[in-house]
Amino acid sequence: MKSSHIGLLAGVVGAAAIGTFFGILYAPDKGKNTRSRLNYRLYRTRDRVNSLLDKINSTNENVFSKDAQEEGKKVIEEVRERTEDLRSEIDALISQIRTQK
Repeated sequence: MKSSHIGLLAGVVGAAAIGTFFGILYAPDKGKNTRSRLNYRLYRTRDRVNSLLDKINSTNENVFSKDAQEEGKKVIEEVRERTEDLRSEIDALISQIRTQK
């Protein structure tokens, strides 16, 4: 997979996470249910990214150069970190919303 494909994958995953966040944030539901759904979707997205990375590493090991593999791992790690950051931000926003009501 070329680095442009990895960047595209990271962009798609990031956009999906952000879209999910805003869709759920503005949906009328209890805070507990919203947090639960957000956590589920964030972990599911993370698992999909991990699964994709595992698939890439196992099926195409010889196709990719070491540099490309390392760059892919860096991108995946960055996506993981952003997902965790997003989860923390979501929890903080939900707490703010609760205190304002």
